Amino acid sequence: MIKKIKCPKCGIITTLEGNTDEIKSICCPNCGIKGNFKFPIDTETSKIIKEKTTRPLGITILAIFQIIAAVIMIIYLIVQPMFLDDYIHEIFGIWLIQFLILIIIVMIPIYLLLAYGLLKGKEWARFTSVLFLLSTVITTIISLNFFSVLIPIVIIYYLYQPHVKDFFKTEKRLKKNVKMLIICGIIILLIFNCYIALLNNPYVKNTVLKDIIISFREEQLIGTWYNTDRAIALQFNSNYTCIAKKDGDMYEGTWKINEDFRRVDLIWDIPFQLEHPNKPGYNYTIEQVYFFEQTIRLYITSISPTYSPTYYTFNKE
Repeated sequence: MIKKIKCPKCGIITTLEGNTDEIKSICCPNCGIKGNFKFPIDTETSKIIKEKTTRPLGITILAIFQIIAAVIMIIYLIVQPMFLDDYIHEIFGIWLIQFLILIIIVMIPIYLLLAYGLLKGKEWARFTSVLFLLSTVITTIISLNFFSVLIPIVIIYYLYQPHVKDFFKTEKRLKKNVKMLIICGIIILLIFNCYIALLNNPYVKNTVLKDIIISFREEQLIGTWYNTDRAIALQFNSNYTCIAKKDGDMYEGTWKINEDFRRVDLIWDIPFQLEHPNKPGYNYTIEQVYFFEQTIRLYITSISPTYSPTYYTFNKE
């Protein structure tokens, strides 16, 4: 018998000759979709029985990585308040941290949805993955991390392999408005990621950014600071000299912002010492002060962690 068969993807009708209950392989001459067709008893126009497509292993791995990324982001949201440095808040502003958190909150469901789309062979998931990877290439170049460029390029190349494209071709082509929505979202994310990549650029970090942070810390430090009962005064001058006053005694020295930006290194002409609050007679030379929010702290080295407090807090006048 001769049957007219309608392609489920493009709708083109082709003819196929065979016997009742016979199964034949068929390939649409228009769109290339492959499948099997079983000749029925009736003579009505039938559709191709689509062949089950095997998911490539690489797609499964990519989907797993998307899920892992979402889990890492969730963990970050939980622990970041405990480890975020104060100077990041002060220098870049709380808005940057809040925007970063907002981006992460938005990206968690996107990564999970992307993993679902990859596993199900959705063309929008492959299209989005390619754009994500292209944006990663751009940001890694900006951050001068050239070795990391190879990984997204290899993945993009893999996503364009014939067997991978064939797996995603089981879905209809993306509508124009869907493509534009995905592109706009990636562009917004790319702008923010480019800013972060610029901050991670070694040249910017070790020159421009370092100078900005040091300048900020110096401006924050210069002035006179007093402890809680105003018994101790610390004066930091713009010429990098410092003076400590305690019980009528005066100590002179120099100061310098430490490389981690949270500490100030002190060098005294005559050692400036403070007594441990809970250990009378135990004096410790103060060689550093630490920034803590809007105050500075002079930490006292304790013999045992049970002694508290182990620091003096100073406020700027």
